[in-house]
Amino acid sequence: MISWRRVVPIATVVIASLLTAPIASAQTGSLTTGFEDWSGWCSGLYVDLTASVPLTVTSFDVYFKGTLNRNVSVYYKAGTYVGSETTPGAWTLLGTVNVSPGGTGTATAVNLGGVAIPAGQTYAFYFVDLLGTGGPDGGGLNLDLTPSPVSNADLTLNSSMRTCDTPFTDPEGGMGWEGTVYYQLGGQAIPVLGTTALAGLATLVLFLGWFVLRQRSAT
Repeated sequence: MISWRRVVPIATVVIASLLTAPIASAQTGSLTTGFEDWSGWCSGLYVDLTASVPLTVTSFDVYFKGTLNRNVSVYYKAGTYVGSETTPGAWTLLGTVNVSPGGTGTATAVNLGGVAIPAGQTYAFYFVDLLGTGGPDGGGLNLDLTPSPVSNADLTLNSSMRTCDTPFTDPEGGMGWEGTVYYQLGGQAIPVLGTTALAGLATLVLFLGWFVLRQRSAT
């Protein structure tokens, strides 16, 4: 008969190995428009993101004109921005961060995220830089003169609408956002146990259950 004195050390070793086993990190990805240098600027740019698989947007890189520190706000909404460009109530403020752009051609991190997009759904984002009011060569969000959709297996980005004065007013088409979207697949916020560790844990639970039943039947 197997005794507890034998089972406990074995179970201890198995549990310890599971707790120290490598875990599978959540898979991440990115999608970029690339950079097109132009002297133009804007105070606001709209972006549509359509997910092919469930994912969570975690942060952005954005191209700015000028190097002055500025506060950048990001808004979002479920569905496309088309038809909601001048409706502030349709949007939710994701957050506002202070950034220090590095100059022309330098991507600047905008660490705002946490928006989950279900597979097959489109979510819109609106980037607002209130310093983008300084004239054709002033500071602001850099413009893509020839915007076109960019995509990978996970995500599609469309952007061809801007505002150049007060946010949510006088939208104009024909120019788009430039930057990179970072995301995490599956919408998971933390790493999860790998399949090997999960299988081992399930085996341990079954074994302990069998052992307890066997001990009871023996008595």
